[in-house]
Amino acid sequence: MRNRIRPFPLLVADLPSWLRRLALLLLAMMLPLAANAATIRVPQDQATLQGAVDAASDGDTILVDSGSYAGARVYRKRLSILGKPGADATLVGPGSPTGWGGLAIGILLDTGADGTTVQNLIFDGAGISDDNPTPLAFAIYGRGQRDVIIRNNTIHGTIQAITGTAANHWTIKDNTITDFTSFICKTYCGGGDAIVLQVRREEGVDPSLPANRPRNNLVRGNSIWGTIPDGLTAFGMTGILLLSADTTEVSQNYVAIPNNPKVSATSGEAISVTDRCCGVVSPWLPGVSFATLLDNQGADSDWGLVVEGMGGENTGGM
Repeated sequence: MRNRIRPFPLLVADLPSWLRRLALLLLAMMLPLAANAATIRVPQDQATLQGAVDAASDGDTILVDSGSYAGARVYRKRLSILGKPGADATLVGPGSPTGWGGLAIGILLDTGADGTTVQNLIFDGAGISDDNPTPLAFAIYGRGQRDVIIRNNTIHGTIQAITGTAANHWTIKDNTITDFTSFICKTYCGGGDAIVLQVRREEGVDPSLPANRPRNNLVRGNSIWGTIPDGLTAFGMTGILLLSADTTEVSQNYVAIPNNPKVSATSGEAISVTDRCCGVVSPWLPGVSFATLLDNQGADSDWGLVVEGMGGENTGGM
């Protein structure tokens, strides 16, 4: 047959000699990287997920088989942490990394974890409450990373399932989050958000600097169910929270946070676009800019979309 695309070696051979040498040099540089990437199996090669992470080198894959495992902290390396296809690879609270208030985190993305992928895992935060803080409070938490992929995970419970603080180029796609909840300010006070892209908020941080803001992120195709607990009166719950985030696409997500008649003053918001949070009166300016919100379904929540602020401070370029 004429005009068929020829295989790569013939195309290289057709190049000028100098360009052919350059292509072969680039190929030679790439081959060691591919050859050195390893797959570490849990529990076959390493009994624990943290042991696998510690043993891994930058670019390695960790493949997790069926079982229950404590979570792990990823530090200064890019990893693919994958549940084995068809397996029930479940992360649980006891023994996992901890964050705010000593609460458990399934995957903690620390400094230098840019480019990490978390996929096909189950996170068990079911039953967490003020009286039972042992389960996972956070499934995946990162701060300042770029190019993170969080895809096709199942998250039960938690008070804040997926959080990207100053996240850049994250893809959060096709995850299922069920029965996420909130603390009711009895022992702890906070949570109630399933997917959070937020500005850094600590004292002395300039929220206008790009390095401190979430930007260029994608939240697509996630299914979220939340339950407002009895006794929650201090604040509402949100499925997808954009807090002073820039250039975020939120599309084709389903969010259901129905009203709890026992606390009718507290609402469930499918998507919240804001520069205010957490009891702090002053906004974190500038607010949300260039948000793209397409084809989301929030009819089973109290509110489908809430945009806060005055004078368009969260609608620039929306």
